[in-house]
Amino acid sequence: MQSSPFVSVLVTSFNYEKFLPETLTSLANQTYKNFEVIIVDDGSSDGSVDIIKEYTSKYSNFYFYTHPNNENRGLVESMHLGLSKCKGEYVAFLESDDYWEENYLEVKADYIRKNEDVSILCNKIKTIGSPIRDKAVERYHSVFSKETDKNLFGYFSLENILPTFSAVMIKKSIFESLNFDTPIKPWLDFWLWRQFAFHYNFSYTDETTTYWRIHEQSYIKRTKYGLEHRDILVSASNKLLMKDNLFLFLYLDRYNLVKWIFSLKNEYEYKVLILFGKRFRLFRRQKSTDENGHKKVLLISHDFQIAGGEVALLNLAKVLVDSGYSCSVVSVFDGPMRAKFKEAGIETKIFSEKFERYPEKIEEYAKGFDLVIANTVLTYKFADILMNKVPLIWYIHEAHNLVEFIDEHPEIEKVLRRSTNIYAVSEYAKEFIVRNYNKNVRVLHNYVEDEYNKDVIYQKKDDVIDFSIVGYIQPRKAFHLCIDAFLSLSQDIRSGCRLHIAGNFHQEYFDTFKDKIREEDNIFYHGSVDGEEKRSLFERTDVFVVPSYDESCSLIALEACMLGKPLIVSENVGAKYLVDDANGWVVKTGSVHALSYAIESAINNREKLTQMGANSRKKYEEFVSYESYKKNVQMMIEENLSPDYSPMFVSDKKFARLFRKEKIILNFGFAKLSIRPDVSHIMRKLFSLSNGDNHKVLTLLGWKYRFERKSKNEKYTSKMFGD
Repeated sequence: MQSSPFVSVLVTSFNYEKFLPETLTSLANQTYKNFEVIIVDDGSSDGSVDIIKEYTSKYSNFYFYTHPNNENRGLVESMHLGLSKCKGEYVAFLESDDYWEENYLEVKADYIRKNEDVSILCNKIKTIGSPIRDKAVERYHSVFSKETDKNLFGYFSLENILPTFSAVMIKKSIFESLNFDTPIKPWLDFWLWRQFAFHYNFSYTDETTTYWRIHEQSYIKRTKYGLEHRDILVSASNKLLMKDNLFLFLYLDRYNLVKWIFSLKNEYEYKVLILFGKRFRLFRRQKSTDENGHKKVLLISHDFQIAGGEVALLNLAKVLVDSGYSCSVVSVFDGPMRAKFKEAGIETKIFSEKFERYPEKIEEYAKGFDLVIANTVLTYKFADILMNKVPLIWYIHEAHNLVEFIDEHPEIEKVLRRSTNIYAVSEYAKEFIVRNYNKNVRVLHNYVEDEYNKDVIYQKKDDVIDFSIVGYIQPRKAFHLCIDAFLSLSQDIRSGCRLHIAGNFHQEYFDTFKDKIREEDNIFYHGSVDGEEKRSLFERTDVFVVPSYDESCSLIALEACMLGKPLIVSENVGAKYLVDDANGWVVKTGSVHALSYAIESAINNREKLTQMGANSRKKYEEFVSYESYKKNVQMMIEENLSPDYSPMFVSDKKFARLFRKEKIILNFGFAKLSIRPDVSHIMRKLFSLSNGDNHKVLTLLGWKYRFERKSKNEKYTSKMFGD
């Protein structure tokens, strides 16, 4: 009689015929042999079933199942079906677009043999395709490598830190005991791992044996849910786990408890805040507006020179005006950009270079606006003066080069560290600021105007592939790496491509490679390009290259997507969020070899460049278009405008003012609480509780409440008292 396998590998399949052969081949090639493969297809409409049947006919330990009538019933039903067919003591999961190293099962089986009572065993993961989930994987590695064989429920309290089923092997008996009735179907894994983490410990092997593929059809990209869905799942999960322990439930469900503590309702002329059963009527405050009744936004620029930060500020100003705001721009230094603001109908003003000597004048001027936006790190003196005086956004365009600015102006670091409202131009820039200076950072991506010409973009003129690298030629932009990568190609390959270089230059840096340009027939330097010359160069470019050592965004990358062009960018380019394997290559920073490989790959796949360009255009329309940018700007402005409402106490329909002489108690704007996630920090600002001999004292919004117990059987009753 044949013994049962030690491991059952469960594969759920749905319309991944493109990736399925690599997935199943990685199973067939496993060095460990005591396992079976259970494949459940969830009603695929592509060629997945034929591929599965090919493997089940070839390998005797592969088994194939479908739902009745080949119906599509979803992941939960497919999991149930597959689990009912598994015979192994342990169940491992492999998603049908991922794959394993050939020693995956051997490594885990060996770990289980050497360690007693392993309930679940996870392993190190490598992402392939888009880097969008790299940070989540890094966090997973960091937590699991340090906390292996420990209880990790605290890490799963509000998020799923285990990125993929494909890194999990679990005891079948334990997995069968879990509740699969998740209220949010796409988050089945989060639902299951919270249950597991509550009762058991995770084990972990620090060996990369799982390859997690992120692509346009990925399940994780097709499921777009927000914080409200997370709250639903967490609350339901807590009720399931803590149904017999009320106090533990209230502690773990404290974020939903906060909603009970206060809520906000809209009425016609006011909002009603219900706070601990007390009602506050919030009336709209009278704010300064222009003659047309528009709210006023002040933009601060370091100067009016034509540079990336100032161009981005002009775009922002145009969007603000288009969104119905009144906009003014101030700077310390004049320049040609000022005329462009005036052409757009935007008021400008020049302050004295000695403005910091008279901070009260700056403050008085800024208080005439509903919101102030200081643009780039060089406006740090304005940010320092106006911080906590007026509603202020500090919009920082820099990333790693912040270090250079701080070396020159050390006071920048102090302002950075105490700022409470910073926006960065990319996730890459945000990560650097958060890691080194300040955690209060959000992201507003740049945009570029749409100059797309569908009649020109995909017209190929010859068989030669044109690569372009454009921008100010300085060491940080790593032009020399791109030139060296191009020259490292064989002569046969180089003869089929051209490298175009355009931009003003740092003389000393340019001198280091100008001779290489002169000696190579297929490298062309165009100088600084603008207008028709720039348009002509960009149109004939097949692939744009941005190899920078550090670039917080890269407007060139945005323009490439707008024009429908493939991209090669380094890992240290903020615009890499626009690049995946469908429209380009993200390469290791500083690596000539990686750049050379990407260039050669583009040449060898020239027939795919048109489609890759079309995918770049889709990225532009989704993330970088005017419509997308305008929506994000409007959201940022509404979240940061000074509070529109001041509170009135409401009790038995008799209103009593809670403040006098325009003292604003609710100065942080309750209307925005649903948008700002740091609820626990807000609640600490709202109230504190201290113990007296026979009473408790609640300090709430500056008012004190005494809660006195009259007898053991009576609840606390409250009396309000002042100072």
